[in-house]
Amino acid sequence: MSAEKLVQVLEERFGVRPEFAEAVRPLLEQFAEEARSPEEWEALLRGLSQAYLSTRQVAVEGREEVRVLLRELDDELRKLDESLKVLAVYIGRIRSRVEAPPARLLQ
Repeated sequence: MSAEKLVQVLEERFGVRPEFAEAVRPLLEQFAEEARSPEEWEALLRGLSQAYLSTRQVAVEGREEVRVLLRELDDELRKLDESLKVLAVYIGRIRSRVEAPPARLLQ
């Protein structure tokens, strides 16, 4: 079986994206040179498809972790915003209570 045929089977039958199939092409070319039984080809392709699925799972988990971190950052920024609003009101009250010193005329 040729490496090209193996890439095609990976993409069509196992749903592997072309980028992944092209990345493992050197491995497929190496195996294509050897005589293998249909069961061995099947096991090889299934193994590669499982490897592909595991990389997708890692990517999904990584994206989910980033989403969680961004939500937490958003929550912290909202808290900070509320704190700054409270401080602004407090400083405004202090300013309204403090009288400005009398103006002095310098000569």
